[in-house]
Amino acid sequence: MSQEPHGRKKRLDFVTVTFGEELGLLKLQARSFAHFMPAQLVCSILIVANDDSSDQLARHISETVVPLYGDHAPKVRVLARTDLCGDYQFKHRGWISQQVFKLLAARHVQSDDYVILDTKNHFIRAVAASDFYASNGKLKHRRTNLLHTRRPKWLRWLQQGKQKKLSRRYTGSMRYFGLDPIKFAENSVPKTTPFPMNTGLVRELITHVEEREGVSFSEWFESYFEATEFYLLQAYASYRGLSFQDLYERSKPGIIVLYPESDARLQRLSTTLEMLDNEKQYYCIGVHRKLGACLSAEQKQVLNDFWRKRGLIEDNEDFDTLITDEASNRFKAKQLPSPKGLQREGSP
Repeated sequence: MSQEPHGRKKRLDFVTVTFGEELGLLKLQARSFAHFMPAQLVCSILIVANDDSSDQLARHISETVVPLYGDHAPKVRVLARTDLCGDYQFKHRGWISQQVFKLLAARHVQSDDYVILDTKNHFIRAVAASDFYASNGKLKHRRTNLLHTRRPKWLRWLQQGKQKKLSRRYTGSMRYFGLDPIKFAENSVPKTTPFPMNTGLVRELITHVEEREGVSFSEWFESYFEATEFYLLQAYASYRGLSFQDLYERSKPGIIVLYPESDARLQRLSTTLEMLDNEKQYYCIGVHRKLGACLSAEQKQVLNDFWRKRGLIEDNEDFDTLITDEASNRFKAKQLPSPKGLQREGSP
């Protein structure tokens, strides 16, 4: 679907849904755009402020973070919740609204394709169009086998027929469109970012659901509660007769993510970061906001040095000022009291 006439230059929109406690990470992402993202690849950058004080957060981001995008700053648009879902009030945890906004952003996107980023993502070397587009014009993406883990041949022979249990929300996404989940599980999209999407396909998905259900996409997604944004998009594409191969050219992973539960990777953090220096396929890293409690002072310094080498942090910044609660103190101090009865929402 993403193919265009040969020689036509492609541009992308980039969408990040964020909230108050991720402002430090958003600064890292903004600086990584300034340092590593070529101007000719970017159509616009959308930041969705997903917070109880959404309007305040949007203003704060516009004032303090947008200038960090450097030459890209004029292309940045900061949206509040109401810009995407009107007056709808989400009742559940923030990761529900986060997923909805990643899809609803398609209605504000200007390019044919857009890339979803989590706030934890930042670029670590010069990015090129070839990181997102194959030579045949298709978007590039990682393929995931949800039924079988990567195993050596001898183990696959011993465990013939053994399958992983499919997740509830992958199954729910497929069954909403009357599809057999197992049929599409071996050629699935991943559930992590960066995630490239065809803008038209996302808009069609939203319209299809709203016309079928007679309610807004936000209300349906939250009440259905059996889907995730990326699996739902894959399910809709499959319903339309589009396979993974129709949508994407399979590619190697271009990102490594550091999660609190990534014990083995964290134990060899220095080795992991050295690999990122040496293996050019990796253009992006993800650092979860709850990682601080899992790292020693020495490990934090290793990450500080990694960022400083790339110009992503200032001399007066370090891991704790960007990724722990200190990162959002300045914004919190400006916040008005939240309306009674409203649960705080944000990224998981």
